Amino acid sequence: MKKEQIKIEKIRLKNIDHFAHQALNQPSYPSGVPISLRRALSQLNNPYGRPDDVALLVALHGDRCVGYQGVLPGLFYHHNELKRIHWSTAFFVSPDYRGTGVAGRLLEEIKRLDIDFPVTRMTQGAQQAYLKAGFKNLGHLTYYQLRMEKVRKLDTVRQEAQASLDAGRNGNMLYQRSKDIFYQRLLSDLEAKHRAFEHETVAQIDPKAQQMINRQLNGPRFFRGIEAINWMLKYRWLISAAHEKAEAEPYYFSLVCELFDYVALEIYSADKQEFKGFLILSILVKKGRIWVKILDYAFNDPSGCDLAAYHALIAAQRFSADRLEFPADLLNYFEQNPLLQPLIKKQQRRYLFYPKRQGRVLEDCVGNIKFDYCDADTTFT
Repeated sequence: MKKEQIKIEKIRLKNIDHFAHQALNQPSYPSGVPISLRRALSQLNNPYGRPDDVALLVALHGDRCVGYQGVLPGLFYHHNELKRIHWSTAFFVSPDYRGTGVAGRLLEEIKRLDIDFPVTRMTQGAQQAYLKAGFKNLGHLTYYQLRMEKVRKLDTVRQEAQASLDAGRNGNMLYQRSKDIFYQRLLSDLEAKHRAFEHETVAQIDPKAQQMINRQLNGPRFFRGIEAINWMLKYRWLISAAHEKAEAEPYYFSLVCELFDYVALEIYSADKQEFKGFLILSILVKKGRIWVKILDYAFNDPSGCDLAAYHALIAAQRFSADRLEFPADLLNYFEQNPLLQPLIKKQQRRYLFYPKRQGRVLEDCVGNIKFDYCDADTTFT
């Protein structure tokens, strides 16, 4: 197939919601729409977006949508200034058209937009397409997981779990019982250390917490203010099958999982007179596995960040999580606990980018950027 046979349609942010509704009824999209109604509404309300931003590139072969590249406006902090960047989101080529040049055509159009365009959380195929198109290496983010399946290797936990179950119970029940015992033991040891604080579950984080975030700005990094955090909490991309009925959309990326929720906490002193900080967690259940992820957090006192890890462990116990995912800044808290040490697994996430031709920001910061777990669209999924 020749490149000229692929037409690229640019969808502006101001038109994204209308386009998503229209696409559901167009014959050009027989096998899937390029964006869900839920994502379109969310992107329309992105506090860092502008009406004329290109938010979506759609590849058409004749009357058929064969691929698309989402564009998500964001900000980058450097030298006490905020510069605009645009994240990659939802890069897709129809399986029938992979290897035919569709990905290359989409990325040609991205380069013509002349934007700083970082990419992370890529599939192997997408990464190869970006590299082939001339994208450069920006660096790696290191983060960590607690992998609860490893509790079965902790002798004292396994023996207690086996003793409490009948001999005929299966391995999955033994694992579940091992998790219960482990969490009970862990939280009973930690509870006394955190009685001097109170917390409140909220729908939105108080804007005064922005001051705490600003104190973390000590070098080049992707910026995520309170306005972005509250946007995420209000305009979700995923819904829980148990709580809501899914929109009937033929969209490739996930719309529904067994459970998806945010837990937003504001932390106060014991007398509730002093606002100490905040924490955002996400809870995801998909294909039977339960994830708790530590997303945004900030505290007046840097040592208060231990409270983020503590409340994440409480949520992990509540939901009987199989995985607890956390940023590298909290590694010391988890490593100092001998119960948790055997469960820790290091993870890495690669970043690529394509620079602007004029007024570029990212290229001048390669090697110095402090990456964050919440970069790109991570928090929505």
